[in-house]
Amino acid sequence: MSGKTVKKTKTTKKAAKKPEQMQREALLGAGIALMFLSGLSLIEGSFLNNFQAWLGFKLSGGIVSQKPLFIINIILLSAALIASIAAVYNRGMADISRRRAFILGAAVVLLLIAQLGVIYSKKAAAKKDPFDIKLVYEFDHDPGYKGLPNEEAKGCTVSGLISDAKLLNISGLAVKKDGSAVFAALSPDNMIVSYVRDKEGAYKKGIEISAGGEGIFAPYEGCNPGRRLHICAEEGIGALFVLDSCLGEVKEFGMDGSFRKLIAASPFLAGAGGISAEEAGLRLAAANPLLNYYVVFDIDGNNVKGHRTTRGFKLGELDGPASTAIDSKGRVYAGELVNGRVQIFDGRRYERYFRIGPVKEPDMPSLVLNESVNNPYIAVLNPDRRQIFLFLLNGEGYRTISLHGKEGMESAVFMAADGEGNLYIADRKKGKIHKITVPRDIMDTPPVFRRGPA
Repeated sequence: MSGKTVKKTKTTKKAAKKPEQMQREALLGAGIALMFLSGLSLIEGSFLNNFQAWLGFKLSGGIVSQKPLFIINIILLSAALIASIAAVYNRGMADISRRRAFILGAAVVLLLIAQLGVIYSKKAAAKKDPFDIKLVYEFDHDPGYKGLPNEEAKGCTVSGLISDAKLLNISGLAVKKDGSAVFAALSPDNMIVSYVRDKEGAYKKGIEISAGGEGIFAPYEGCNPGRRLHICAEEGIGALFVLDSCLGEVKEFGMDGSFRKLIAASPFLAGAGGISAEEAGLRLAAANPLLNYYVVFDIDGNNVKGHRTTRGFKLGELDGPASTAIDSKGRVYAGELVNGRVQIFDGRRYERYFRIGPVKEPDMPSLVLNESVNNPYIAVLNPDRRQIFLFLLNGEGYRTISLHGKEGMESAVFMAADGEGNLYIADRKKGKIHKITVPRDIMDTPPVFRRGPA
């Protein structure tokens, strides 16, 4: 009797262990399944990989991001590791089951290490993107803008230069130093068009440069096809630099229309604009209002430096930088949409700012430096005001040029300059380009104090 009782007791205990064993084996199976999903998410084109790419797009405001991929994989791998450990160290299992769990668990751990290596390498590769500028978030408060001596500029004349229906789609403007050729970016057509001056002084359409095509990265969500292309010219090396804000690419063309090279391609250039080149043409700058930063790089896409900040109005803090300029000393001028300022930076060090008033997107302020005169200045176009500001760089004061009603102008959206300091303005509403002849001594006489921009 007692023997039978003991036998029943053992049978009961054995039966009681079975659900626990099944639970641990289920954990091991779950770990393997999680590992499989983690591996699948790293395969290009898989549904999980596509889902994570889409999620990264949404969570980062339309900018390509790898963060969701890393976060989801870390969660999957951590869960797999926990399940594997739970299965391997289940002491209630039979010897065979424990050996099987140990072997499978060891395989899971090895795969986990391999997966972490893949994720680390991808993350390290993402970090290597030189256009990923570190965020700065500490700034000094702005004590308030001090009004500068200012007055209306005198001696400037405005004349109609070019009229073409295609210019209704203009998104950028560049001019040769001698004024013999004007280049216009036409975003909807994905091309750059030149207008060449003939012997009689009239401008006729010249070459057309195709600047479209597919890029390394897909166009970012929210790309504006009408503001896709931005250009600047540097005659010293005979180059046209084209920034494709939809693809995040900067290309170099010859002024004869020949393609030279792809300078840079980065998701961090998606949405950027306001490209500019220093006088020697060895460095370029661009601003990205989406990421709230400007960036400077050489014509090979290397030696990248920049300034990326939280959004605000403190000294050195940016809010919607959309245009740039670089002077002969390497200082960067950043034109802001929201703050309505042009801030000057030496590296990342803030120096000073000029106020021009806010600019509404999709327009942006245009910046042109003139350092070849006795009193160097920067010309800034505010398209909302249809007004140009000429700020002294080595002094206090500015002059203004009002474009209201000049030559029937209905808009003033982009500005470029020739080697003499004459300004060229695009009137997108009428499909025209106007020339403003500016005296070289326009800033020689100090302005008197009147009023500043609102």
